[in-house]
Amino acid sequence: MIDAGAIPLAGLTAWQTVVDTLHVGAGDRVLNHAASGGVGHLAVQIAKARGAEVWATASEHNHDKLRDLGADHLIDYRTERFEDVAANLDVVLDLVGDGDTAARSVACLRRGGRLAAIPPMLPTPDVLSNAGVTAVFVLVEPDYASLESLAEMLADGILQVVIGEQRPLVDMAELHEIGQRGRPFGELVATVDLPE
Repeated sequence: MIDAGAIPLAGLTAWQTVVDTLHVGAGDRVLNHAASGGVGHLAVQIAKARGAEVWATASEHNHDKLRDLGADHLIDYRTERFEDVAANLDVVLDLVGDGDTAARSVACLRRGGRLAAIPPMLPTPDVLSNAGVTAVFVLVEPDYASLESLAEMLADGILQVVIGEQRPLVDMAELHEIGQRGRPFGELVATVDLPE
Protein backbone atom coordinates (compact mmCIF):
# COMPACT_ATOMS: atom_id res chain seq x y z
CA MET A 1 0.00 0.00 0.00
CA ILE A 2 2.85 2.41 0.79
CA ASP A 3 4.47 1.83 -2.62
CA ALA A 4 1.10 2.19 -4.34
CA GLY A 5 0.52 5.52 -2.60
CA ALA A 6 4.02 6.79 -3.29
CA ILE A 7 4.26 5.95 -6.99
CA PRO A 8 1.59 7.92 -8.92
CA LEU A 9 2.81 11.55 -8.96
CA ALA A 10 6.56 10.94 -8.76
CA GLY A 11 6.36 7.86 -10.96
CA LEU A 12 4.31 9.56 -13.65
CA THR A 13 6.65 12.56 -13.61
CA ALA A 14 9.66 10.28 -14.06
CA TRP A 15 7.96 8.08 -16.69
CA GLN A 16 6.55 10.91 -18.79
CA THR A 17 9.87 12.73 -18.74
CA VAL A 18 12.15 9.78 -19.47
CA VAL A 19 9.88 7.82 -21.82
CA ASP A 20 7.34 10.20 -23.40
CA THR A 21 9.26 13.48 -23.52
CA LEU A 22 12.96 12.58 -23.80
CA HIS A 23 12.41 9.22 -25.54
CA VAL A 24 15.33 7.64 -23.69
CA GLY A 25 16.36 4.36 -25.27
CA ALA A 26 19.13 1.80 -25.43
CA GLY A 27 22.59 3.34 -25.55
CA ASP A 28 21.50 6.86 -24.61
CA ARG A 29 23.81 8.68 -22.23
CA VAL A 30 21.62 10.34 -19.58
CA LEU A 31 22.42 12.81 -16.79
CA ASN A 32 19.84 12.87 -13.98
CA HIS A 33 20.08 15.81 -11.57
CA ALA A 34 18.66 15.45 -8.03
CA ALA A 35 18.78 11.71 -8.58
CA SER A 36 18.20 10.80 -4.94
CA GLY A 37 14.86 12.60 -4.71
CA GLY A 38 11.37 11.21 -5.07
CA VAL A 39 11.23 11.63 -8.86
CA GLY A 40 14.96 11.31 -9.45
CA HIS A 41 15.48 7.85 -7.97
CA LEU A 42 12.62 6.54 -10.12
CA ALA A 43 13.92 8.26 -13.26
CA VAL A 44 17.32 6.60 -12.76
CA GLN A 45 15.69 3.18 -12.71
CA ILE A 46 13.39 3.83 -15.66
CA ALA A 47 16.25 5.13 -17.81
CA LYS A 48 18.41 2.16 -16.85
CA ALA A 49 15.59 -0.29 -17.63
CA ARG A 50 15.37 1.27 -21.10
CA GLY A 51 19.05 0.53 -21.71
CA ALA A 52 20.58 3.94 -20.98
CA GLU A 53 23.94 4.69 -19.42
CA VAL A 54 23.08 6.87 -16.42
CA TRP A 55 25.02 9.67 -14.73
CA ALA A 56 23.49 10.93 -11.49
CA THR A 57 24.13 13.98 -9.33
CA ALA A 58 23.61 13.53 -5.60
CA SER A 59 25.49 14.07 -2.38
CA GLU A 60 28.17 11.45 -1.78
CA HIS A 61 26.34 9.70 1.06
CA ASN A 62 23.62 8.70 -1.47
CA HIS A 63 25.98 7.29 -4.10
CA ASP A 64 25.87 3.66 -2.96
CA LYS A 65 22.06 3.65 -2.92
CA LEU A 66 21.93 5.12 -6.42
CA ARG A 67 24.49 2.63 -7.66
CA ASP A 68 22.25 -0.14 -6.30
CA LEU A 69 19.35 1.35 -8.30
CA GLY A 70 21.36 1.29 -11.52
CA ALA A 71 23.28 4.57 -11.81
CA ASP A 72 26.54 4.01 -13.69
CA HIS A 73 28.37 7.26 -12.89
CA LEU A 74 27.92 9.28 -9.69
CA ILE A 75 28.76 12.96 -9.32
CA ASP A 76 28.86 14.68 -5.92
CA TYR A 77 27.35 18.07 -6.72
CA ARG A 78 28.83 19.48 -3.51
CA THR A 79 32.44 18.86 -4.52
CA GLU A 80 32.39 18.50 -8.32
CA ARG A 81 31.07 20.60 -11.17
CA PHE A 82 29.01 18.13 -13.16
CA GLU A 83 29.85 19.87 -16.44
CA ASP A 84 33.52 19.04 -15.80
CA VAL A 85 32.69 15.34 -15.41
CA ALA A 86 29.86 14.55 -17.84
CA ALA A 87 30.20 15.38 -21.55
CA ASN A 88 28.75 14.46 -24.92
CA LEU A 89 25.50 13.26 -23.37
CA ASP A 90 22.24 12.63 -25.22
CA VAL A 91 19.84 13.66 -22.46
CA VAL A 92 19.77 15.74 -19.27
CA LEU A 93 16.90 15.58 -16.78
CA ASP A 94 17.04 18.59 -14.44
CA LEU A 95 14.90 18.07 -11.34
CA VAL A 96 16.61 20.85 -9.36
CA GLY A 97 14.65 23.68 -10.97
CA ASP A 98 16.93 26.56 -10.02
CA GLY A 99 17.66 27.72 -13.58
CA ASP A 100 21.42 27.60 -13.06
CA THR A 101 21.53 23.81 -13.23
CA ALA A 102 19.68 23.74 -16.55
CA ALA A 103 21.91 26.45 -18.02
CA ARG A 104 25.09 24.65 -16.93
CA SER A 105 23.71 21.35 -18.23
CA VAL A 106 23.76 22.58 -21.83
CA ALA A 107 27.57 22.17 -21.78
CA CYS A 108 27.12 18.46 -21.03
CA LEU A 109 25.02 17.76 -24.12
CA ARG A 110 26.12 16.81 -27.61
CA ARG A 111 24.65 18.71 -30.55
CA GLY A 112 21.14 17.35 -30.98
CA GLY A 113 20.92 16.57 -27.26
CA ARG A 114 17.75 17.00 -25.24
CA LEU A 115 17.13 18.74 -21.90
CA ALA A 116 14.02 18.49 -19.75
CA ALA A 117 13.65 20.63 -16.65
CA ILE A 118 11.06 21.32 -14.01
CA PRO A 119 9.90 24.94 -14.02
CA PRO A 120 10.64 27.78 -13.49
CA MET A 121 13.51 28.34 -15.95
CA LEU A 122 15.08 26.96 -19.10
CA PRO A 123 18.22 28.30 -20.76
CA THR A 124 17.58 31.14 -23.20
CA PRO A 125 16.71 30.29 -26.80
CA ASP A 126 20.07 31.74 -27.94
CA VAL A 127 22.01 29.47 -25.59
CA LEU A 128 20.05 26.43 -26.77
CA SER A 129 20.39 27.35 -30.44
CA ASN A 130 24.14 27.97 -30.20
CA ALA A 131 24.62 24.60 -28.52
CA GLY A 132 22.32 22.82 -30.96
CA VAL A 133 20.13 21.33 -28.21
CA THR A 134 16.42 21.36 -27.43
CA ALA A 135 14.77 21.91 -24.06
CA VAL A 136 11.28 21.46 -22.59
CA PHE A 137 9.55 21.86 -19.25
CA VAL A 138 8.34 18.81 -17.34
CA LEU A 139 4.62 18.91 -16.53
CA VAL A 140 2.95 15.69 -15.39
CA GLU A 141 -0.49 14.62 -16.62
CA PRO A 142 -2.86 11.84 -15.52
CA ASP A 143 -2.11 8.75 -17.61
CA TYR A 144 -3.59 5.34 -16.87
CA ALA A 145 -1.39 3.48 -19.39
CA SER A 146 1.80 4.85 -17.85
CA LEU A 147 0.59 3.91 -14.36
CA GLU A 148 0.04 0.38 -15.65
CA SER A 149 3.60 0.31 -17.01
CA LEU A 150 4.95 1.49 -13.65
CA ALA A 151 2.87 -1.12 -11.79
CA GLU A 152 4.24 -3.82 -14.09
CA MET A 153 7.82 -2.68 -13.42
CA LEU A 154 7.13 -2.75 -9.68
CA ALA A 155 5.61 -6.22 -9.87
CA ASP A 156 8.54 -7.51 -11.92
CA GLY A 157 11.08 -6.07 -9.47
CA ILE A 158 12.54 -3.72 -12.10
CA LEU A 159 11.41 -0.62 -10.22
CA GLN A 160 11.81 0.02 -6.51
CA VAL A 161 10.16 2.85 -4.60
CA VAL A 162 12.45 4.05 -1.82
CA ILE A 163 10.59 5.56 1.13
CA GLY A 164 12.85 8.14 2.73
CA GLU A 165 10.50 9.23 5.50
CA GLN A 166 7.08 8.05 6.58
CA ARG A 167 4.79 9.84 9.04
CA PRO A 168 1.09 9.77 9.95
CA LEU A 169 -1.03 12.29 8.08
CA VAL A 170 -1.35 14.41 11.24
CA ASP A 171 2.41 15.02 10.96
CA MET A 172 2.20 16.39 7.40
CA ALA A 173 3.80 19.68 8.49
CA GLU A 174 6.80 17.73 9.75
CA LEU A 175 7.12 15.96 6.39
CA HIS A 176 7.10 19.33 4.64
CA GLU A 177 9.84 20.56 6.97
CA ILE A 178 11.94 17.46 6.23
CA GLY A 179 11.58 18.13 2.51
CA GLN A 180 12.50 21.80 2.95
CA ARG A 181 15.53 21.16 5.18
CA GLY A 182 17.25 18.85 2.76
CA ARG A 183 16.70 16.30 0.10
CA PRO A 184 16.00 13.00 1.79
CA PHE A 185 16.60 9.94 -0.34
CA GLY A 186 13.39 8.77 -2.01
CA GLU A 187 9.79 9.59 -1.26
CA LEU A 188 8.18 11.34 1.68
CA VAL A 189 4.96 9.51 2.56
CA ALA A 190 2.03 10.43 4.79
CA THR A 191 0.02 7.44 6.03
CA VAL A 192 -3.63 7.25 7.03
CA ASP A 193 -5.04 4.78 9.55
CA LEU A 194 -8.31 3.47 8.18
CA PRO A 195 -11.07 2.42 10.56
CA GLU A 196 -11.62 -1.33 10.75
